[in-house]
Amino acid sequence: MSASIEPFFTVIAIVFEVIGALAMVSGFVIAVVLAWRTLRRERRAHAAYLVLRTTLVLSMSIQIEIEGTLPWRRALLTSGGQVLASSIARERGAARADEAPDQTFKANVPTRPAIASTT
Repeated sequence: MSASIEPFFTVIAIVFEVIGALAMVSGFVIAVVLAWRTLRRERRAHAAYLVLRTTLVLSMSIQIEIEGTLPWRRALLTSGGQVLASSIARERGAARADEAPDQTFKANVPTRPAIASTT
């Protein structure tokens, strides 16, 4: 059975790789075209350079700034199990934080002394 499934998944993997390569190439072409249009419109190489730099480099540097690591090194730093465990711990902490204020509120509410009836 696995011999008949393997060619199918090989084709699927190749299709995803081709789509990814086309996305990278088209992004590069779009960045170059935008820089070229800016150069023609404004006649300033610095403005064209800024457009090219922003479209090519800034998106990656923002990702590095947010995550603290290079995109291709992210998988080396944490395993799937670590990601899952931290996600579960985060959810449990959020659930405990949601429960804690209610219990604290109930504990801090002063109780009224019972009023004795005089009749």
